[in-house]
Amino acid sequence: MLKSLGAYERDIRALFLVESGVIGLLGTLAGIFFGWGISRIVSAVAQAYMRREGIPEMDVFATPAWLVLTALAVGIGVSLLAGYYRPPAHPGSIPWKRCGMIREDKILLLRERSSSPGLDFTQYVE
Repeated sequence: MLKSLGAYERDIRALFLVESGVIGLLGTLAGIFFGWGISRIVSAVAQAYMRREGIPEMDVFATPAWLVLTALAVGIGVSLLAGYYRPPAHPGSIPWKRCGMIREDKILLLRERSSSPGLDFTQYVE
């Protein structure tokens, strides 16, 4: 559809990469906050146990800034790679290239004839 609106292949590629980067960022942030929350709960339970047993309290878990930044970099990097490349077991190994190969004239014609969502456009790939 984007090609029928005048988008170039580089525009489609940029769209895929931005979308995968944002999904990676959000997923990584959710994972970091979830992990931090679990570590705070476990740390509170451990400190309560230490207090009860007369052991000097200490923070059991630490979340240094370098670890958070590394997790963000890896999460976003993996997402960008996934947005750029898909293993060859799948038809059309590079998603943005596959999107650019769809014949827009056939899609528009099919879209006019049918209003059902979720159509399979794989038959219209060049």
